[in-house]
Amino acid sequence: KTELFGVFVKKYNNSGGVAEAGKWKNCQVLVTEPGVFEMLLLSPTHQDWVKRLRWVVFDEVHCIGGEDGLLWEHTIQLVPCPFLALSATVADPENFHGWLKKVNEKKWPSPKTDKEQVELIIHTERWNDLYKYVYRNGELRPFHPFISIMEMSVNKHGLASDLTLTPQEMAQLYHEMSKIVGVDKRLEPLAPETFFSARCGFVK
Repeated sequence: KTELFGVFVKKYNNSGGVAEAGKWKNCQVLVTEPGVFEMLLLSPTHQDWVKRLRWVVFDEVHCIGGEDGLLWEHTIQLVPCPFLALSATVADPENFHGWLKKVNEKKWPSPKTDKEQVELIIHTERWNDLYKYVYRNGELRPFHPFISIMEMSVNKHGLASDLTLTPQEMAQLYHEMSKIVGVDKRLEPLAPETFFSARCGFVK
């Protein structure tokens, strides 16, 4: 954290010094951490800024289960405005949602607007493609997911529902299969130039 703060100050030069003191209050978006945020929320001298809060985004909210969990709990309970709690790795979203609803009921005994309700939204797909790598012999090497698939398991259970391939991995898989299988009418519809011929896309 200290190293990150040092890099931030060096690059933007707006977090320290007498001349810079208090300038953060005029920003439209403030990026901070739960410990500092809690101090700001509780500080008598910063309540003018607290009253200006319109939205708070808690990113990586699953950290509430870590060593700084109490800080996360405090800030979530203290914020005087609507907030978003984001995470891709909460083990039990429904249980966490239930806890947030209880916290909200204490803050807003009789919710009057949608902003005073706690909604649970679950996305099962990622917007970005994640490439896989394996660390071997001192370097990172590309790792194609199909390398880890066992033929007996596929024959018995089929492909795993959470198996995902990036566009590059899909194209690589097709070309490698074509080399092994050769000419096969079952593969022809999967050729990129055929598959995308009637769709919006870019092909080489």
